[in-house]
Amino acid sequence: MLQRLRIAQDVDYVIVHKVDRLARSREDDVAIVMEIRQAGARVVSATENIDDTPSGKLLHGIMATIAEFYSSNLSAEARKGMEQKARVGGTVGRAPVGYRNSRAEIEGREVRTVVVDEARAPHVRWAFEQFATGEWTVSQMTEELADRGLTGRATRRYPEGPLSRSRVHKMLRNPYYLGIVTYNGAQFAGRHDPIVSEELFEEVQAVLSQRSVGQQRPVRRTHYLKGILSCGHCGSRLGYSINRGKGGTAYPYFFCLGRHGRRRNGCELPYLPAERVEDAVAEHWTKVGLDPKDVERIRQEVSDLIEIAFDRHRKEIEAQEGRLLRLEAEEAKLLKAYYADAVSTSLMQSEQVRIRRERQAAQAILDARRVGRDAMLQALDYALENLLRCTALYRSSGDQVRRDLCFAMFDRIEIRAEGDACAVLAEPYAQLLDPDLSDHLRRERAMVVSGDANAPVQDADVVNGGGGVTSWPQPEVDGDLQPGRCSNVSVLVGVAV
Repeated sequence: MLQRLRIAQDVDYVIVHKVDRLARSREDDVAIVMEIRQAGARVVSATENIDDTPSGKLLHGIMATIAEFYSSNLSAEARKGMEQKARVGGTVGRAPVGYRNSRAEIEGREVRTVVVDEARAPHVRWAFEQFATGEWTVSQMTEELADRGLTGRATRRYPEGPLSRSRVHKMLRNPYYLGIVTYNGAQFAGRHDPIVSEELFEEVQAVLSQRSVGQQRPVRRTHYLKGILSCGHCGSRLGYSINRGKGGTAYPYFFCLGRHGRRRNGCELPYLPAERVEDAVAEHWTKVGLDPKDVERIRQEVSDLIEIAFDRHRKEIEAQEGRLLRLEAEEAKLLKAYYADAVSTSLMQSEQVRIRRERQAAQAILDARRVGRDAMLQALDYALENLLRCTALYRSSGDQVRRDLCFAMFDRIEIRAEGDACAVLAEPYAQLLDPDLSDHLRRERAMVVSGDANAPVQDADVVNGGGGVTSWPQPEVDGDLQPGRCSNVSVLVGVAV
């Protein structure tokens, strides 16, 4: 309309029903009226007595100010209502894919709620489970979800259709699937049912966070060893590629990403034929495992320690339960301070992340301590049985089973120019294959019996730091390559559970 007035200048009057239909901001009202007047026209209200007289201009200004107040007050009341809804766990706005907005009648009153979308929730859960493996990119996941038939619900503006890449990324980052409602930077426990577990969600966040700083951007998996191999010289990951000769013959090979990638480090690892690497890994599996005569000894030693340690878990359970209560009180105080404008949104978010991580750590310790004695013994038998038959199983299995075995048994497999393979064992196998295991167990048993070892189970850095090398020694000192150590019987066996 304003453009028409400026160009044609053939309008004498602009008629509005009320001033508040023209603008809800005093600044907008002034700007619009000035443009209308410059075009030679006048504003006329069908229900209000405004004109160019002093009293008419005064009435116009009053009505415009009232309109701005009404709009601002309505907005404030709406925000207050949405904030209150979020605080009690309600969903503000449209539920994300995997859920659907619904209406239920409770005590004769219609209530809007959110329920799990049974048609879409399995696809969402599958996406989280697969992405946590680290073998998918967001683009690949978007394509796969489209092939699986996951679509977004139709809206007034858009029809039902596959999810976009940005929407899939947002889905993988959304804590709503944990049962958490986020509003204005604050998080609240939602009333809706979670689709994924907290552990699974954090695994996905770790994968996304690593890629956000450019550490890893995987492509489609083309070899069953891809992702676990690393260079035995510089520690970089090994890439996989296939070259073809003039006759079309395929030549698959592995290469060091540190030498041939964007950040070249001068590594001397040459291109290695894939078959040669496969043979080296298969040969290394013959060095992994336990002698059958040692199995019963290890089982007895660990079982004795389990019996002693199990009776001493009660104190730690009480300590961690108290820790959870303290964190709950901290979170309540934090929310109270936030709503009183005593803390900023950024501080609120960082503190919520800290509290959530501490809660996860405390809950993990509680879960480990509450594991029953029979479950721990069963897990020990399972781990020992794997060490007895893993070599034969690897040699007789297909590619997918071999891949699963490698990722279960090792943290990584290092390859050197000579074609030799050396693996860093994962827990609990690093500890079970530690030649000094018996000495560690005896010392720990003596500490537990004497009452000097009532410290809580150590955190994840201890659990993950016990990987042991089963082949060549490393010239440099690397904590990840030191022999495994027996830190606590719950760590030793609980990982296998």
